[in-house]
Amino acid sequence: PDRERRLFYLGEAERHLERLKAEEQDMIDEENPVYSLDYTVHRNYAHEYLGDSLLDKAWEHLQKAEAIGQEYSISRAKWELAQCYSYYYVGKGEYTKALDYIDLREVHSRQRNHLMGIYQALYEKAEVLNYLKRHEETMPLYDELLSLKDSINRNDFNAKLADVRTKYEVEKLELEKQQAEVKTQQTKNRSYIWAAGVIILSVIVLLLTYLIRISQHRRRDSNQAKEKAE
Repeated sequence: PDRERRLFYLGEAERHLERLKAEEQDMIDEENPVYSLDYTVHRNYAHEYLGDSLLDKAWEHLQKAEAIGQEYSISRAKWELAQCYSYYYVGKGEYTKALDYIDLREVHSRQRNHLMGIYQALYEKAEVLNYLKRHEETMPLYDELLSLKDSINRNDFNAKLADVRTKYEVEKLELEKQQAEVKTQQTKNRSYIWAAGVIILSVIVLLLTYLIRISQHRRRDSNQAKEKAE
């Protein structure tokens, strides 16, 4: 399913590329040139054909991707295609050529301190050296692979720990925000209750004042009536 999905989207990208070329467009959008998509399509087709051991078709796309990379000075092309070429030459049984491209990848990964890239290059290098029956050269590689695996696992653990800490901090901030909102709402509720109490008290005072005045008025009228009667 994953491979079918990749091929589907790769076909869609190729059809889009053909439309852009037919319209003589130079840019896909404001930032991405058409040649970048052209390079990517050929590189990905090479990967897929190498995975299926269709070496002739893979070679065809590798050559086109390399030509585009050289014409437009795509800096990443040399290192990305080095992996494809190493797979290609392993498939062809030309292990010495494969080693040359693996060495390129190893150097590039070490320059970037990309542990996973170094690990993959050394692992493939050990396999190719075994094909060549140069077993004595593989021993230091396996030692470094074990060390790299520990480092990668440690980095992975640290990354996961950092992720947990980040999630904890986010949850803590969310909780503090919710608590603050609850306190604000409680303060508002107390204000509403106080205001309602003041209004009710005011109404009661006004009502009592009205009743007292009515009572006084009635008493005065009653007294006046008595005086007239006498």
